[in-house]
Amino acid sequence: MWNSVPVIDWIAKEGRLIEDANAFLDQLMTRINAQGFHIARMCCSMETLHPQVAV
Repeated sequence: MWNSVPVIDWIAKEGRLIEDANAFLDQLMTRINAQGFHIARMCCSMETLHPQVAV
């Protein structure tokens, strides 16, 4: 079982201050892997509306 507390603490204290998304994800995965929850790949995406679609 992996301990998520150090990762959550890092996000709340230091991680939230990282402005570059790639740097944040890189450090996040490093910290998660260090806690024993091994992740080989990660994808981050966000839904957006097409600019020509009227809402």
